[in-house]
Amino acid sequence: MLKHDTRHDPLTGLPNRVMLAERSHTVFDAHAAQLEQLAVLAIDLDGFKAVNDRCGHDVGDALLVEVGHRLVSTANHWRVELSKAGVDCKTLVARTGGDEFVVLLDGVRRMSDLLALANAIHDSIAAPITLLGESMGIAASIGVARGTAEYAEIGHLQRDADLAMYEAKAAGPGRTVAFTTELGITARKRRVLEQELREAVLAHQFVPYYQPIVSMTGGNRIVGFEALARWVKPDQSVIEPEGFIAAAEETGLIVFIGDAILREVCRALGRLRRVEDGAEAPFISVNIAAQQFLQRNFVEQLGIVLAETCADPAGLRLEVTESVAIIDPERTAEVLTEIRAMGIHTSLDDFGTGYSSLSYLQVLPFDSLKIDRSFVTQLQEPKCMSIVRTIMDLANRLELEVVAEGIDNRAHADILAAMGCQLGQGYLFGRPVNEFQAFGQWFDRKRSAGARAA
Repeated sequence: MLKHDTRHDPLTGLPNRVMLAERSHTVFDAHAAQLEQLAVLAIDLDGFKAVNDRCGHDVGDALLVEVGHRLVSTANHWRVELSKAGVDCKTLVARTGGDEFVVLLDGVRRMSDLLALANAIHDSIAAPITLLGESMGIAASIGVARGTAEYAEIGHLQRDADLAMYEAKAAGPGRTVAFTTELGITARKRRVLEQELREAVLAHQFVPYYQPIVSMTGGNRIVGFEALARWVKPDQSVIEPEGFIAAAEETGLIVFIGDAILREVCRALGRLRRVEDGAEAPFISVNIAAQQFLQRNFVEQLGIVLAETCADPAGLRLEVTESVAIIDPERTAEVLTEIRAMGIHTSLDDFGTGYSSLSYLQVLPFDSLKIDRSFVTQLQEPKCMSIVRTIMDLANRLELEVVAEGIDNRAHADILAAMGCQLGQGYLFGRPVNEFQAFGQWFDRKRSAGARAA
C-alpha cells in the first residue's frame, strides 16, 4: 500500500511524478534505437484558478478527479482504435501537480495519431461538467513532443512537451501545439522573459504612465487621465504593454502587476486630493485585467487600497473588457454593482470589438463605454463612420458617457465632437507620460486657464 501511495496521486489515483519518471526511463531505454516511437503530451487546464476562486477548492478538486477520469477514458479509447489498425501503443496518464497532467505514449507510428488524441482530449474535457451543484465548462492547453534521435534523455522530451504546452496556452484556451526546433528557441526566450517579469514585480518596476483624457465639448480641457502600465527597467528603458502583457497573463503575474498599478493610481489620486479641491481634480481611469477583476476578494482589497491611500472613489474609473463577462457574467455583474456602490465609475473598454458588447450593455451596470481605437482611426471609411454613429446613438439612449480612444488628428476629433462624443484621448491631446510630467502639464494648463479668466 505504501508503495502505491508514493507512486500515485492521492486525489485522482493517477500515477504521479515518481511513477511517471520510472516508466519514462524504462521505455526510453527500451527504445533507444527507435525514439520516434515515444511521445509526450503535456496538458494544462485553462481557467482552473478562476474555478477554484469562484467555486472553492472542493469543486476544484472534484474537477481534477473528473478530468483525470476523462483523460484515462479518452486515452484508452484512442489506444483501442489504433489497435484495430494493427498499432500497439501503450499509454500512461499521470497527474504531475496542480492542474497539470501528462500522457506518456509508447509505440507511436504517426504524428497525425498524436494530434488525433489531442483533439479527442479537447472534446472530452470541453464536454459540460456538473460538480457539487456547480455547472461549468473547462478547456485545456496541450503540448505535443515526439521522440527523435537527437534526444539524449527522456527529461528533454518532457521539457519540450512543456514548452509546446506553454506556447499553446499563450495562443489562447483550448489549443494544441506540437514542438519544433523553432518553437523551442521562441519558447526559451519566453521563459527568460517570464523570469524577468517575476523579478520586475518584486523590484516594483511596473508603474503607471498617464495619457490625458479631454472634454470634447469643453475646449479640449483635460478632465482626466488613463493609467497605462509601463515596465521601467533598471537602465531606465521603458517597455510598453505589447512587450510583456501576453507573458504576464500566461503566468498569472498580470494580477500582481495590475494590483501594483491600481495602488499607484490610488496614491496619485490621494496626492491630487490633498492639493486640489475634489471637484477640480482630474479622474484617473485604469484597466482591470480579467484575472484581477474576478479574484474572490477584489472588491475587499480595492476598499482597503482606497482607505490606505486616501483616494476619492469618485475620482477613480475602472475599465473592463467584455472578456471578463464572457468568463463569468454573474460574478462580473455582482462586482460591478459593488464597485458602483462604492462611488466608483465603471466603463466597458474596447466597445464594438467583441461579439457580445450589446448584450452586456443591457445586463451589466456600466456608466460609460470606450469606442475602440480601431474604429476611430478609420473614421474616413463610411462603414466605420456608420458604426461610430450607431454607438453614439445607442449610448445616448442608454444615458452612457462615451470616450473615444485613438484620436490622433484634428479631423477625427472634430467629427467625434460633432457627433456628441463627450470625452476623447489620443496622441492629438498627449502621449502617455510619467506622473510628474502628466500632472505637471495639468497644473500648468489649469494655471494658464485661470490667468486667462482673470
